[in-house]
Amino acid sequence: MCVWDPNSFRRSNTTISDYFIMIRGVWLKTGVNLLIVAVYAPHDLRDKRMLWDYFAHVINQWDGEVVTMGDFNEVRYKSDRFGSVFNVQGGEVFNSFIANAGLYEVPLGGSSFTWCHKSATKMSKLDRFLISENLLITCPNISATTLDRHLSDHHNWSEALGDDSNAMRSMMRKLKYLKVKIQEWNNGNKNNTKRAIENYKEKLETFDAAIDKGNGSDDIVNKRMKVIKSMHHIDKIQAMDMAQKAKIKWSIEGDKNSRFFHGVLNKKQSQLNIRGIMVDGVWTEKPNIVKHEFLQHFRRRFDIPTVSRAHVNMSYPKSITIDQQMDLEREVSKEELKRVVWDYGTDKSPGTDGFTFGFHRHFWSTIENDVFEAVKHFFTYGDIPKGCNSSFIALIPKTPDANLVKYFRPISLIGSIYKISAKIQANRLVGVLGDIVNEVQFAFIAERQILDGPFILNEVLQWCKLKKKQSLIFKVDFEKAYDSVRWDFLDDILKNFGFGNKWCAWIQSCLSSSRGSIIINGSPMEEFQFFKGLKQCDPLSPFLFILIMESLHLSFQRVVDAG
Repeated sequence: MCVWDPNSFRRSNTTISDYFIMIRGVWLKTGVNLLIVAVYAPHDLRDKRMLWDYFAHVINQWDGEVVTMGDFNEVRYKSDRFGSVFNVQGGEVFNSFIANAGLYEVPLGGSSFTWCHKSATKMSKLDRFLISENLLITCPNISATTLDRHLSDHHNWSEALGDDSNAMRSMMRKLKYLKVKIQEWNNGNKNNTKRAIENYKEKLETFDAAIDKGNGSDDIVNKRMKVIKSMHHIDKIQAMDMAQKAKIKWSIEGDKNSRFFHGVLNKKQSQLNIRGIMVDGVWTEKPNIVKHEFLQHFRRRFDIPTVSRAHVNMSYPKSITIDQQMDLEREVSKEELKRVVWDYGTDKSPGTDGFTFGFHRHFWSTIENDVFEAVKHFFTYGDIPKGCNSSFIALIPKTPDANLVKYFRPISLIGSIYKISAKIQANRLVGVLGDIVNEVQFAFIAERQILDGPFILNEVLQWCKLKKKQSLIFKVDFEKAYDSVRWDFLDDILKNFGFGNKWCAWIQSCLSSSRGSIIINGSPMEEFQFFKGLKQCDPLSPFLFILIMESLHLSFQRVVDAG
């Protein structure tokens, strides 16, 4: 069933089939002819191929814009499926139709998958919006978002032409669209590269055969050198790709290192692969059970606190000044923004947006204004839209043979736009920590060395032994320290240290907008909301934790002073 606003669209005629409803009409806002196709595609590949061919024929004959939407019963890439096999041929046929029809996919917000099996062991992205190129140019901020599934196996979803009122959301949409186009280019480029290598090898064999027969003219020798140079160039690019995946930090100067980097990458994957875990004392390797255990464990870890907390009821001898408060809450500048982007490494693991800071730096002249407006939006309104602070959670084993869920450390791979905003706040916070944090804390404080603590402790112990003094050494190892932080407690601490309302609101926005998706053996799972904790690899986390530790230090000091 299709419905529309008669004030926005005037229907001319309709074609109805078992697999689609095709409506032709006029978009009254622009006067442009508009073809709308609602799809429920068949399962059989042969039937789908016939349907795609028919759609492509109609679209290429149509004089106007096109919107094609619905359940296509096919995916484009391997990443569009979870828990089921990717049909390569089906994906190629579908992608070929999209290209031949001149259509572009609208980035889908919300869930990564639109269909879910009732057992939640299989998920696919079967539903999508495809639009014509001119429509994309006319409405650059057009977006599609999944809604709640409720009792259905498919997500409901909505499409909006969008607006520019939220620059952060707009930037994320652009990055998501660009990511799709890069994936399409990369998939095609891999095939082209493979064919180019085979072609170069054939040419090289021909040239070598001619040289062996004594027919090595200057022209043949020069052509042979060009072929070798081209092959070295391809080898270098492939080696750089492997080096980035393997996270080896040295430059590649033309030597063929692919085998080495493959070895490093394979070793890393072998070490990080989770083959199974202990569940209630029983070893299991069933993927659905393993994934369920990890998801439930970390959901519980970051869930809403259920127990009452202790309230801060003591004086803080040091607090920031009014000038420092105003400096922390100042407007962000393009110079500050660029400095932060250039501070980051170029090849660090990207977050959910898929872009490293090497990309930002390389294309800075093109994207600077978009990035600045996105970051400025946060510092102006303190708002982080849903999806703009999502992260992948990589699981790093704490021990070589980790066999329990609790033996894995969650490391958040954070998106670039949030990371920039958080880094700006972290840089500002560093400037005031030295004035409010006692000298007994050394980590992450400017002009203090983390090794000073152990050195001083060692000197104290040596003095006690020398003087035969009795002493009590209190050593504390905080279990899941970052994960246990309550946001309401942190907010109280910030206010007690004199931080302003705007700053506190920024911090709470950074925390409350956090969402994460655990990666198990390379596959992201269902996203969930954070309700407590500080994320590992968030630029703000270590400095906020320092303030929490300072509150603990003040509590101990009060006990000591009371005798």
